[in-house]
Amino acid sequence: MIADLHIHTYFSDGTRSPEEVVEEAKQNGIGLISVCDHNSIASFPRLKKACDSRNITCISGAEIDCLFGGLNIHILAYNCRADNPSFINLLKTTNDIMEQMSVDLVEKMSVDYPQIGLKEYEVFNRTPVNGGWKGIDYLKSKGFTVSYPECMKYYREYGAKCSSSFQTMETVCGVIHNAGGLAVLAHPGERLDKTTSNFMKSLYGINNLGIDGIECYYPSHNKEITDICVNFCRGNDLLITAGSDSHGDFASFIDGIHYAIGAVKVDINDLNLKGLI
Repeated sequence: MIADLHIHTYFSDGTRSPEEVVEEAKQNGIGLISVCDHNSIASFPRLKKACDSRNITCISGAEIDCLFGGLNIHILAYNCRADNPSFINLLKTTNDIMEQMSVDLVEKMSVDYPQIGLKEYEVFNRTPVNGGWKGIDYLKSKGFTVSYPECMKYYREYGAKCSSSFQTMETVCGVIHNAGGLAVLAHPGERLDKTTSNFMKSLYGINNLGIDGIECYYPSHNKEITDICVNFCRGNDLLITAGSDSHGDFASFIDGIHYAIGAVKVDINDLNLKGLI
């Protein structure tokens, strides 16, 4: 069975519905999936229903921003109880921080672009199938180029940053565990210094903060990064997962790398999913 445990829908910044994700997974011969929308588990009821109808196994998930040594790191939260107040509050507050970045951006850009206005933005309704998030969808409606990752230049140029407000990784892992879930470090090769010694040092530090596993197989991970992650997990009894980070038509190609369901095909026998399924 092939697994893809990191997919996005239009409940966060993807372009696909849960049902479309399931159909795409079926077409690619994938039998185990997880939608990990950013700071949201809202898609799961529809995902579960669609998976049941297509004989695909699914795991509930969410992707959560947190801090590690000043870096914005992502944690994949699997199998958390949907009725856990601390977990739901973590998702909401993290999502609010992300939205505040766009509010700050619009406010600052309105000084230079009279067609942009904060009051208009506040009542603007995002079109989910566009992918991305409200801030860039609003800029798109005003004629700005918002393809990813080019759209991030606006946030950089205008200094719209709120990442210092995120919870620490240790806190996020604790909330996930209290909600009965498991915490997996997402795409470390994307966020950490890939110099071998520094990369290993970061993995040891992160492991001490409560993670249960690492997303070892990922589109942009080269063989060296993949092997380091896999061996580290095996040596420390951690989960080994795989994910495509598919956002549908949004951010489907970055630096020539394809982020799509089926882009990473790893059999569950090559993973360690103990406790997940």
